[in-house]
Amino acid sequence: MTSRLDRYSTYAALGLFSALAIYPLISILFLAFHKKTDNVTGFSLPTTISLHTFTAAWTEGGFAKGMWGSFLVAGSVTAVAAALSLLTGYALGTMRFRGSGLWFNLLVLGLIFRP
Repeated sequence: MTSRLDRYSTYAALGLFSALAIYPLISILFLAFHKKTDNVTGFSLPTTISLHTFTAAWTEGGFAKGMWGSFLVAGSVTAVAAALSLLTGYALGTMRFRGSGLWFNLLVLGLIFRP
C-alpha cells in the first residue's frame, strides 16, 4: 500500500515529464498558425488562427505526392511482412527440426528489440 505522498509525488513527476514531452509539439503547432511574415522566437500564441499555412504547405510542398508514396511503401511493406510472418509462424508452430527452438527465440528477440 502506498501513501498519499508517494502517489501525489508520482503524479507530479508524471505530469511534469508529460508537459516537457508535449511542449515541443504544442510550440510547433502554434508556430504553424502564425503568419509567414511574423517574426516568432520561442513559444508564442498566435494572434489569429488561419489554416492558410497548412493549405500553402500542402500545395507548394507537394505533400499529396509524398503522402501517396508513403502510403504505397507502408502498405506493401505491411503486406509482405504479414505474409512472411504467417509462413514463419506456421513453420515454427507445426514443424520440428534441429534448431527450431533457437530460431523461435531469435525471432522473439528480433520482435522485442526491433527499432
